[in-house]
Amino acid sequence: MGEKKELVKPLVIESVIDAVSSQGAELVKSTGMGMIGSIATDAVASFIPGLGNAYMSYKQSRLQRNFNTFEEELVGRITRLDELFKLKNTEQKEELDRLCELVLGYVGDEPQEEKIKYLVTGFMNIAEHEKITEDFVLVFYDMLRDLRIIDLTVLKLYGKNYLNEPDENVNNYQDVLDVHGISYEQYETIRRNLVRKGILTTKTDVILEKDLEEIEKAINELQKSLSMATNPKNKSKLPTLKKVKLKSKDRLELTKFGKDFIRYFLEELS
Repeated sequence: MGEKKELVKPLVIESVIDAVSSQGAELVKSTGMGMIGSIATDAVASFIPGLGNAYMSYKQSRLQRNFNTFEEELVGRITRLDELFKLKNTEQKEELDRLCELVLGYVGDEPQEEKIKYLVTGFMNIAEHEKITEDFVLVFYDMLRDLRIIDLTVLKLYGKNYLNEPDENVNNYQDVLDVHGISYEQYETIRRNLVRKGILTTKTDVILEKDLEEIEKAINELQKSLSMATNPKNKSKLPTLKKVKLKSKDRLELTKFGKDFIRYFLEELS
């Protein structure tokens, strides 16, 4: 009664582990078609026969490239994934399998092949946890789906202090402009978009004490000037009032969600 139920159906993640373990990245590269990619493209061809040939060709080609890249990225981590899978109980294995199916869906739909490595890193971090909810995975992967490579480069810049191995090629905003060939105005648009998505936020860097001192000094000078101006006996030239320069300023920083996001997709926990 108290024993855990045995798995009664083959798991997708077991097929992934077996496929990648048996092939390896070199075989995928040499044949141009990994096992996962082959299964996926065959499935598209058989289940959606009514689509036009041009669209089918594009869809199959993208699926093939994406799943080949997925296997290549996973092959160096497959031993660790297998170890993690074997350490889990039956319930955890089934949960990880459901999440694997979700991730494979994102892999198949991803228009930017370069982002596949981040999908794999995220999945490895999923496997490292004993329990992780489907909603949590969907929130993070939906956000990654909506971001482009250029957005992730900007996040690497803001995440340099939060990653164990920051990108050495991205040290300032000029590096972002040079890498992607964009203008500063376009860079600003990307930053504003990341603020809207809740990944970056405005931080008020308040040097409050110095600002208050400057305001107090300006008020005192204004009072002195008014006193002189209203004194009929005063023959002196009124002093020139100085413009108050406050040092407080707004700047952007990662939100807590943003920090969790970059750690989740840009760096493995193991």
